[in-house]
Formats: sequence, C-alpha cells, structure tokens
Amino acid sequence: MIKLLTLNLWGGQAFDPLMSFVQEQAGTVDVFCFQEMFDTPTTRITATNEVTQADGVRVNLLSEIKRRLPRYDAYYAPQQAGYIFRRAAGFSVTSGTAFFVKKSLTVEKYPGPDSALQALVDSQPLPDGTLKQPANLQIVQCHAETTPFTIFNLHGLIWPAIAKSDTKERLEQAKIVRTQMKRCNGKRILCGDFNLNPDTDSFKIMSAGLRDLVKEYGITFTRSSFFNPEWSQFADYVLVSKEVEVVNFGVLKPYPEISDHLPLLLECR
Repeated sequence: MIKLLTLNLWGGQAFDPLMSFVQEQAGTVDVFCFQEMFDTPTTRITATNEVTQADGVRVNLLSEIKRRLPRYDAYYAPQQAGYIFRRAAGFSVTSGTAFFVKKSLTVEKYPGPDSALQALVDSQPLPDGTLKQPANLQIVQCHAETTPFTIFNLHGLIWPAIAKSDTKERLEQAKIVRTQMKRCNGKRILCGDFNLNPDTDSFKIMSAGLRDLVKEYGITFTRSSFFNPEWSQFADYVLVSKEVEVVNFGVLKPYPEISDHLPLLLECR
C-alpha cells in the first residue's frame, strides 16, 4: 500500500496554513509530489532585508518543508533559476518540483528531471523582461513493502495560463511525457499540475491507456478559492496504469486554504 499526495504549493504564499497542513499529513502520506517549490542558498538580499518572502513567495520553501518532514528524503529538481515566476528576482533563487519520500520506502532509482521537457520554451527573457516558465517532469522508482511503483511528478507548461488549451509546445510536451512513461513497466502513477483542460488533445495523448482518477471519481474542480472562479477550474490530475489497484482517491475535504490549487490524495496498492 502506498499513500501519495500531489499539490502545487503556490510558492508558499499561504505559508502558515500550508506548513500546518504538511505537518498534519506527514503521519500517513508516503510520498509528497510538490510543484512550485522554491529554494535559495542565501538568507538575505541585503544586511537588513530578509529574503524569506519576495513577491509573496517563500523563496526558502524547500528548507522550511525539510524542517517539517525530517522522516522523508527530499528530491528537488529545479526548472528555473533567477526568477520568481515570470519576473527576475535580483538574487539567487530556483523553483521546480520536489518529491518527499518517506525513509521507510526503498528508492531504487531517481534519474532526475527530463531535460527535453525543460527545453521546450525559449530560456531568453521576453522584451518586457519576463520569462516563459519551463515545464518539469520528475521520476522516482520506489518500493512500498515489496511492491515497486514508478511515480512521475509533472508541472506542465504554464503559458497561456488562463486558457489551458493546446499549443504546439504542449502537444510536444505530452508526447515526451508519454514516451517516458512507456519506458517504464509495471505500476505507474503520473500526477501533478498539468496546466491543461481535460478536453485538450495534449491531455488525451498523456492519458491514453491510463485511468483518469479525477474524471473517474467525479471531481469537478481542482482549484481553491484563491483562484479566479472565471478561469479554468482544472489543472491537477492523477493518472494510473492498469496495474495499480486504487483503494481511495479524492480532494481532501474540507477544502484546505493552503494554495490556489487543491491537494489530491491517492491510496493504492
């Protein structure tokens, strides 16, 4: 049996309730799959100005969560450096995805992020100084008791952010993710913030032959009250291969106000 939670952290902008939530879940969750994790090697911008928060983001979020999850091994995969979302930070900072795997699980392989996925968008700043954020796909292979699982943690291409529709880059992203999943056998779980509507061709490519648990369990939105209700309410998904026996799945209720996304919780064997 394995218990997995996926959540876009929103850069820790709802920091205090988020930290309380993480600590509450630590007793039972085996694997956390996080998106929009931030990390910085420095503690200050200047002698008097703390950098723990910049533009509402906790840029030392990785170390904060590590402190609260001492019984987990952290696997962090930066996908962007020097920027807080689209804006230049002016100090050393990275953002990306992260696995936190309970130390009682055996990690067989951690190949790191997919470089082809990160290269889908131009890394050069736009004329207004902002940057298109790259995608990220993390993969970890681990054993829960004697059962091997391969878990894919995806933070899909963000722009265009509101529409969540097909683009040339998103279609290519879907093909890359699909190829990576086909390289692995046995029980596979693809989860995260896909930044896609469920009716897109991109989503159909990624979900082909897999169980779409958001659809199967009748979940009608994965965004919290922090998110604009007039925009697409789908972004987060969990897809599993036919070998995975789903015991329970859903959005945690009451809906926690910890991010502009809602956490999805999967129990399976």
